[in-house]
Amino acid sequence: MSYFGILYPEELKRMTSAGLTNYEVLKAATSVNAEIIGMSDRIGSISKGRIADLVAVEGNPLIDIDVMKNIKMIFKEGKEIKTGGNI
Repeated sequence: MSYFGILYPEELKRMTSAGLTNYEVLKAATSVNAEIIGMSDRIGSISKGRIADLVAVEGNPLIDIDVMKNIKMIFKEGKEIKTGGNI
């Protein structure tokens, strides 16, 4: 298990250093991982009927992957569980 706010943004950054685009990194962290663990029918993308676990960040991670350190809201199963400054 990875605690998103602690180590995960650095892992994402290292993936870009290895040559992946920001899009590829975000896809690997979401839908690709869902496929790997056999849960792509429930998680990994935002659509009706899926479990809505997501984070909202300030900025556009497709332009700057470092904004993944600027988490502003966290949703678990579609319910906001945390909001505020950098979480």
